[in-house]
Amino acid sequence: MDSENNLDVRIFAAELRRDLPQLDLHGLTRGDIDTRIDQFLYECHERNQDSVRIIYGAGKGILQAETLKILNKHPLVSGHKEGVGSCIVVLDI
Repeated sequence: MDSENNLDVRIFAAELRRDLPQLDLHGLTRGDIDTRIDQFLYECHERNQDSVRIIYGAGKGILQAETLKILNKHPLVSGHKEGVGSCIVVLDI
């Protein structure tokens, strides 16, 4: 199985989980989320979590855009899938 198919399978499996660790960014500013996302991803990685959900809400898209920018360059992130108001993030394990 190639890596893109493997990532799709891992995202699909994460979408089915009810116990997915979550980070809710509501109430945080754009300047605060970089540190908070980084901390959350490293904590989950240390606990051998292979996927997480990050909730940014459906508002004007400011937190969503900043979140995706952070995820696209984060060293622990294998990939992510956007949803309405949140995204599933697959971590390197």
